[in-house]
Amino acid sequence: MDESIVGAEALARIATVESAAAAPGPWLLLAERLERIDALTLAIARSVAACAKAFLLAGAPLPVSINAGVDRLASLPFSEVKIDAAFTQLAMEEAFARKALDACVDIAGRQGLRVVAKGVETPEMWAFVQDLGVDAAQGFLLHRPTPADAFAAMLNA
Repeated sequence: MDESIVGAEALARIATVESAAAAPGPWLLLAERLERIDALTLAIARSVAACAKAFLLAGAPLPVSINAGVDRLASLPFSEVKIDAAFTQLAMEEAFARKALDACVDIAGRQGLRVVAKGVETPEMWAFVQDLGVDAAQGFLLHRPTPADAFAAMLNA
């Protein structure tokens, strides 16, 4: 595994009054309660598709992923599995969790799904996910979250 950019993940955030990016948990729960989650998901998917098109037109065709909840997963076509950072960290520390993670990577591979490890923040975690045989990784060690326009400019540089 090298450090080439092989894709992007769209992060849905709401800017707060302090200009900080609020994590999606609370407002996604609100969208669920108000039965607006499908409309929100569609809006996010359209925005991500526009970014992916812009990357393509700029000569940097990259896949762009969005996260979907497990209640929506069965109805969506998907091509990759992302391993949550907390799960990867636990697998670094506990033998049982490591075996479970190895099994997940194996099953995904047999199904032809790409496996991405999230939350790679240290050289140790980088080495660990490489040893797992994942297809790609993302995290602060590799790159910080970047707005779409800045990301496109970085790809073109």
